[in-house]
Amino acid sequence: MNHKTRIVEMVLLSMVCLANLQAEDFFAIRSIKIHQKPVKKDLGVWKRREDDPENRKPKFFVPCLEVRVETAQQITAKALYARARFYDADKQLIEKQDAPSLAEHGKEGSYAMPVLFPKNKILNLFFTLPEKLPQGWSVVVIFGDEHETVALAHPSGNLFAYDFPEKALVEKKWVERSNAKPRWTP
Repeated sequence: MNHKTRIVEMVLLSMVCLANLQAEDFFAIRSIKIHQKPVKKDLGVWKRREDDPENRKPKFFVPCLEVRVETAQQITAKALYARARFYDADKQLIEKQDAPSLAEHGKEGSYAMPVLFPKNKILNLFFTLPEKLPQGWSVVVIFGDEHETVALAHPSGNLFAYDFPEKALVEKKWVERSNAKPRWTP
């Protein structure tokens, strides 16, 4: 067996092992985007004006995070949580949101969390940005249930440099991953 063939086999084995480990994840956070301005008219956090009790004026856009999440199996939202924790440059908590914000989702209407998360379908959740964010702020988004939780820091960084209540569940998953044995061997 030549050197190039061996390298290709090693790369393929690594990809298979990684795919097996990723397949074990029930929850996933695919991305976090910041929207300071509306992307689409019917997507994101939109609010009614307080001085317009009859709703005659158009809604206004509220800056928000768009978080794309996915589940490996269909599940109802009542057992799940999605949370956002905002931090200053020193990683000190400045605001926490224990649920997504009520938001427009295009043809699907308005909701904070969908009633149902279909299998392998990426859905958008929105969190309102705090009004006054300091320079160098960051956010940790947490998604899961009491058995398994995933988290993602934005902008990218060391997730474990932050303190948040669900950290032990996230760390447990990382330890399980590092101790996992591949299901397939050559």
